[in-house]
Amino acid sequence: MAEFRWVIDAKDRKITDFEKLWTTVILPVLESQSVTTPLVFSTGADYSHFRRFFYDEATADPEARQHVEWLRQLVGPRETFNGVDLRKLLEEHRAFANSQNSLGVQLVDVIGSAFFRALNGTLAQKAWARLGALLVKEAPATIHFIALSAAGRPAGVTAVEHPSAEIVRQIEAQARSMWP
Repeated sequence: MAEFRWVIDAKDRKITDFEKLWTTVILPVLESQSVTTPLVFSTGADYSHFRRFFYDEATADPEARQHVEWLRQLVGPRETFNGVDLRKLLEEHRAFANSQNSLGVQLVDVIGSAFFRALNGTLAQKAWARLGALLVKEAPATIHFIALSAAGRPAGVTAVEHPSAEIVRQIEAQARSMWP
């Protein structure tokens, strides 16, 4: 059976207020984004293992069908209404784990900490220079929280490149594509 297992770095022995907030907000945020920017699927690709995460009106529980009907009213008529069951995808196998007991969480902590320290100038270049080789990137990047360079800015807008832009470029240049 295909499944996703999400392991989140727990910040305390019990779930913190921020972790409760994150688990409450993540589904509506992703759903909202997916209405305007649906997931992209490759034509001809084999999604048979992912199929159980697709919304199926025939087998959906009444609460899910009611929610989809509400969505239809919001987004307007569509020939078909299909999507991914985000609740099943994100919550079926989700755990908050202490990094002390999880090698995967420890590795993400090390990479995240090194990246943050590189950006704020507290880690020497020789320490972060090969960081990108540990990463996999989607091509092209789909989420940008801040513009790190002047490229692509609207005409007439003056932009100053963020000091960390070069660090991000160097790390990203080494990251391998997630697409073979």
